[in-house]
Amino acid sequence: MKSMAVLLLFFLVEWTSSAGAPKPNIIGILVDDMGFADLGCYGSEIPTPNLDQLAAGGLRFTHFHNDSRCSPSRASILTGLYSQEAGIGVLTDQRKGPDGELLPGYLRHLNDNCVTIAEVLHGAGYLTAMSGKWHLGQEYGVGPWNGGFDRSLNSPAGGFYFPMDKNTQLFLNGHDIGRGGKDGVPGDWYSTDLWTGYGLKFIDEAQAARKPLFLYLAYNALTFRWRRWPKTSPNFAASTWSAGTSCAMHAMLVKSS
Repeated sequence: MKSMAVLLLFFLVEWTSSAGAPKPNIIGILVDDMGFADLGCYGSEIPTPNLDQLAAGGLRFTHFHNDSRCSPSRASILTGLYSQEAGIGVLTDQRKGPDGELLPGYLRHLNDNCVTIAEVLHGAGYLTAMSGKWHLGQEYGVGPWNGGFDRSLNSPAGGFYFPMDKNTQLFLNGHDIGRGGKDGVPGDWYSTDLWTGYGLKFIDEAQAARKPLFLYLAYNALTFRWRRWPKTSPNFAASTWSAGTSCAMHAMLVKSS
């Protein structure tokens, strides 16, 4: 089975800034543990009509390489560097060499020698926003708000889908809001819907400010402990799958993402 640790989609839409120079809006969508063959535009039986429509009018890659893990792939995508060069060789784990010294490629967070695409685009007049799973060393002092993002709703890591889950922790523009239910963030949510909803809010903010937008959406619904949102996601079972099986659950989560 062809699979990737993460799937990244970029969409560019032209926008005219207040200065009159056309700049594209850029939306990057990263999905944990989703193979390219899970999308209808690559032959999947899972219905993904909105993404298929975007693919039909754009460019589809047939060769793509990543770092085969969550955090390293995120580090490479946001910095354009090999993950070790950015300080995250494997997840947010710290490693030491035989001499006991810390290895620079395994600092547990983005290092001071890299620049994120958000930092670059912020300097070019973009409103930069992030919604979703960060997992690049927030617990060690590196979050979206000091990684170039003007606006953010994020979790430091993953392992949750609902407010009541053990690992749930949300931050709005750098402020800890717990499980939500404050500062405008709803108290009852499913992670995919929450990240998407705030992505749309950030799009509206960029339009109101007449600024081009860079939006980074990082979904976590396809990673381990598959669980669906019963209020909005009907059970999905393709003809070759039984309802409730792991394959059917995976397909349903792809559809909901």
